[in-house]
Amino acid sequence: MDLNVYYSLIDPAMPDQELWRYLSQLPARLQQDVRRYRQKADQVRTLTGKLLLKEAITRAGLPQTLESIAYTDFKRPFIAENIDFNITHSGGCVACAIGYGMKLGIDVEELKHITTEDIIAVLREEELEEMRRIQADPETILRFWTRKEAIVKASGEGLYKQPQDIYFIDELSAKTPDMYWYLHELDFGGGYIAYCATNVPGVQVLVQHMTY
Repeated sequence: MDLNVYYSLIDPAMPDQELWRYLSQLPARLQQDVRRYRQKADQVRTLTGKLLLKEAITRAGLPQTLESIAYTDFKRPFIAENIDFNITHSGGCVACAIGYGMKLGIDVEELKHITTEDIIAVLREEELEEMRRIQADPETILRFWTRKEAIVKASGEGLYKQPQDIYFIDELSAKTPDMYWYLHELDFGGGYIAYCATNVPGVQVLVQHMTY
């Protein structure tokens, strides 16, 4: 299986009629996951992520369904041992990546004002010095943050993975104490920065835009 990425540019103020129609397509357990958010925008983002995963499973011809979702000890959802998926959202963009025989993580960030000090907690000392030396602009900082976040998510350890343990070899490859990672830049249109990370080199990434 290639690495397939499905994304959608949403209206966080989706009309209620549309929201409930799409919600009815989910299993009851996942409907509850959406309803627990108080803000409508959060409901729409969460709903869209699950719709994208449903589409990814169907198009891949997998026997699993959304009912198959379980969670690791690190609270990371999965549907089968040899199939990995990851969902991300920021602003009005939601994306889901799915692949076979690999660990993967995806992160998207809406372009916004940010400074080096805002991400100081995830930087190695030499990275912080370089950011300050070049007086990194917000896009450079966000691009760096997004690559690290994709790797953290790919590891499957979430907050247990220390971002300072990630060492970049170049723009699109990095290593942690136990693994090498390969990054793929994704184009979701202007206003967003997105990367997918895998532990397998030479992966072909197929990106598809979905409309809800």
